[in-house]
Amino acid sequence: MIMQEALRFQGHLTIRVLDADTRKAKKTYDFPNVICTGMLEAVQRLMTFYDELPTDIDYGTVAKENRLWAIYAGDDNTAPAYTDTALGNVLFKKACDAIAAGTPMSINVGGSVGLMEVQMTMEAAEGNSSPNPTYKEAGLYSRGDNDSPAATAGARLLARRIHPEIEKDSSIAIEYTWRVRLTAA
Repeated sequence: MIMQEALRFQGHLTIRVLDADTRKAKKTYDFPNVICTGMLEAVQRLMTFYDELPTDIDYGTVAKENRLWAIYAGDDNTAPAYTDTALGNVLFKKACDAIAAGTPMSINVGGSVGLMEVQMTMEAAEGNSSPNPTYKEAGLYSRGDNDSPAATAGARLLARRIHPEIEKDSSIAIEYTWRVRLTAA
């Protein structure tokens, strides 16, 4: 059997460095990103209910574990590759803003079927330490086995991007907006 169509993923990351008080953007970065093998594994598992017990009518575990869920940030500057399974050095993990608030992520963004969007904001009081950390990489992760990214095992790296250095302190917030487009080509 010859496959006439193929699923394709495209990712795009926008990072905005915000003034902590005014919330005005001080800097904005826009990048395409590398979709990693974890994205394909997540879709395969969702489509086949892989690892589910046949008696589980809900099939909820697979659906939960493979959802777009969190954005991690780190300080490694190794070039992203399709085969990446983790960030080089994770410094911060947080569930996407809508998910943390108990609402679903955005799908069909702007009326475009197959376009999904998640956002995570590292607030002024988050992601700081002494000395101030310098963030250089970001990763989009699946949920894994726990709602809290800090306690999660089995989360999959879905997409990865390195970016210009952002030194984090309490005077700024960093907003990550990740869009993933799924198309048939």
